[in-house]
Amino acid sequence: MTIPLWIMFIHGFATGFLTTWLGLVLVNIDPHLRKLTVVGLCYAILATQIRSLPVHFGVHFFFLLILLILIVKWVWNLPFIEALVLVVLGNLIMALGEALFIQIILKLLHTSIPSLINNTFLTLLTPLPQIILMIIIIWIVQNRRIHIFNFEKSIYVGNKDHHENELIVILASLMIVLLVFYCFYVATIHNVFTNKLLSIISMENLGILMSLALIFMTLIMLYFIRRLINLINQENKFLVQHTYLETIDEMITAIRAQQHDQISHLQTLYGYLQLEYYAEARSYLEEMIGDIKMSHRFAYIKDPGLSALAYTKTGVATARGISFNVSVSTDLTQLKVPPYELNRILGNLIDNSFDYVNDLDKDMKQVWLKIDRQDDYYVLEVSNCGNIDGNLVENIFTPGFTSKKGTHAGLGLSIVKKLVQQHRGTIRVKNEDNRVIFTVYFPIQGEDHHESLRKEIGSSTDQKFAGNY
Repeated sequence: MTIPLWIMFIHGFATGFLTTWLGLVLVNIDPHLRKLTVVGLCYAILATQIRSLPVHFGVHFFFLLILLILIVKWVWNLPFIEALVLVVLGNLIMALGEALFIQIILKLLHTSIPSLINNTFLTLLTPLPQIILMIIIIWIVQNRRIHIFNFEKSIYVGNKDHHENELIVILASLMIVLLVFYCFYVATIHNVFTNKLLSIISMENLGILMSLALIFMTLIMLYFIRRLINLINQENKFLVQHTYLETIDEMITAIRAQQHDQISHLQTLYGYLQLEYYAEARSYLEEMIGDIKMSHRFAYIKDPGLSALAYTKTGVATARGISFNVSVSTDLTQLKVPPYELNRILGNLIDNSFDYVNDLDKDMKQVWLKIDRQDDYYVLEVSNCGNIDGNLVENIFTPGFTSKKGTHAGLGLSIVKKLVQQHRGTIRVKNEDNRVIFTVYFPIQGEDHHESLRKEIGSSTDQKFAGNY
């Protein structure tokens, strides 16, 4: 007994409607209900005609799959590759659900597929569990905004990127098709269900085909891994650029704010002169010149990230009543440490020194930053007044260890040590001349990979580094 046409029509409408809907949300394309209805009706009409033809079931499936791709391409005006991907994704999940629920229904009803087809009522309701499953998956995907590809806003930059993106989509589609074949193969050899198309091919030849499919899937996966590594490298370069831009922007904002203050200072100075308060004007002018020298000296530091760090930390020190002395006697063009990690290392050490001297007497509130070069090493030194106990020296880089009061997590120095070791450097701490000194040594190794980024983001000054500020 064959399945009645009206049941095939209902099943075909549900298949076309739901598989297209799921495929659209998985590639982040808005599924219009009217268009989905058109697709469902077209697919149902074609399904009733094609499944009535005396050919193998597999031929029905692939012929209808191609027609559904063409229908979706026409209705949504999509490129063929995008239509292929979304239709295959929807059909894959539908096919897996069908393979699962048919076996469950057959076991629960203690029947076989021919007996099931002979019962019109059961034939009509058999796809109901997988339909419910599809609706649940669609609801989850839409609410969680989960998508495998993003075809809604496909923006290609340049011809090369356009071809690379097309290649990725084609390879992903091929991998999905191969996975579908492999799922059918596994289900067939384990007698989950009998597929007439696969039964035509001998098991030996089928095994060879599936081995080739696994090889192709492995090669595609290796290509994707290589692309992923390239994307990670590009992301790291972006982080370097982003850090430079942030630090430079912070420095420019601070300089603009100071220029705004200088206008107020000039107005005040003009008032002193108009009122003939010459002694007060001289004193005010000396303070003002001192502030200008302090801010402009950082422009001589060649590395913009380090310059911004020194400038902003000086502002923090001034606000907290701390004397912060900076001494730079070398450039860092051969330092193979990303700028944002270098600033993280120095920033943690400087903040740690600020916290240490914050509660000391006024004449002890002093912190020094020194950047020098010794033989084949860059030497970065952060020191402050005071002494630390010998037991603290042994445990000071241990995660969670802190001598500070309050809610400090004790992670700053452990992070510094980890970053230093990642770049083949060493860090030491010692007491000397009533000062606590943290010294970081980085080996000098050829040309810095990040120098090109420095040149792109900010031009370097030709002036020499200032010696001891």
